[in-house]
Amino acid sequence: MDGKKNQIIAEILGTYFMIFAGCGSVVVNLSTAGTVTFPGICAVWGLVVMVLVYSVGHISGAHFNPAVTVAFATCGRFPWKQVGTLRCVATSSSSSRIGATLHYLICDLTEHDVPTKQHQLQVSASL
Repeated sequence: MDGKKNQIIAEILGTYFMIFAGCGSVVVNLSTAGTVTFPGICAVWGLVVMVLVYSVGHISGAHFNPAVTVAFATCGRFPWKQVGTLRCVATSSSSSRIGATLHYLICDLTEHDVPTKQHQLQVSASL
C-alpha cells in the first residue's frame, strides 16, 4: 500500500506543478503585455514536464495527464490494473484543489475578480 500511496502523491504533486508553472507562464504573459511570448510559454511547458519526469518519474511513471495514462495502457506500455479510476480522479481533483487554494492564498480576490463571459472573450481575442 505504501508504494501505491507514494505513486498517487507523486502524481498529485507532478500534476500540480505542471499546471501551476504552465498556466502561470500564460498569466504572466497576459499581464505583462506579451513579455513571455508564445515560444517562452512552450518552453515553460516543455521544461516543467522534463523536470517532473526526471524528479518523480521513477516513482509513478510520470503520467500527469490521465489521457496519457489511458493511451499508454491501450498501447500495452502501462498495465491496465494500475490505470484505475482512483488514480485519475485523485490526481486531477487534488491538483485542482491545491491550485485553487494557493491562488486564494496568494491573490487578493474580490467578487469583481470572477471572470465573466466578457472577460473570456477578451482573453481569447488577445491570444
